[in-house]
Amino acid sequence: MNQNLRRLVLTLLVVALAASAGGCNAASPDSKSVKAPTTPKSSGTVTFRTAENAPEGFGNWEFSWALPKFDPDAGLEYVVTQPDGTEYFKWVKPAVWNPGPLQRSDFSPGFAGGDPKVFYSKQIRITFRATKGDLVFDPNAKYEFTFRKGEPTKESKGATIGIVAAVVDK
Repeated sequence: MNQNLRRLVLTLLVVALAASAGGCNAASPDSKSVKAPTTPKSSGTVTFRTAENAPEGFGNWEFSWALPKFDPDAGLEYVVTQPDGTEYFKWVKPAVWNPGPLQRSDFSPGFAGGDPKVFYSKQIRITFRATKGDLVFDPNAKYEFTFRKGEPTKESKGATIGIVAAVVDK
């Protein structure tokens, strides 16, 4: 699947999930999610990372996040960086976009990102950037990474093997 098609599919999935599942970011009882601090007023770039290393053995993962406040005329993107510093996945806000406040980005081979093994026992970093102005994330929202066994199917995303809080990387 080419890169543009993958981006389009991911964007459509995120928009559909946000519109149809207002509680999609509801944390499970065993969640270790933490509230993200409000970013500095001068920040056009904010990086979230796992609060601890990712578990081993997962086949797909997701990042639950809240849409930041940003200049409506600004571009918005996020980049997932591999431990060696190379790009794992990049998402760019489409020109027409009307999302809900809660977002979930899903990653699995052939869908978004590559082989998740690059993150086994390592931290994951996702950097959000605005092309102008500030990014202000909701300090009361939860930001977390969920890791699941196997590859997702239409019937199941797979058994959850771990939930790790996302924290702002300073």
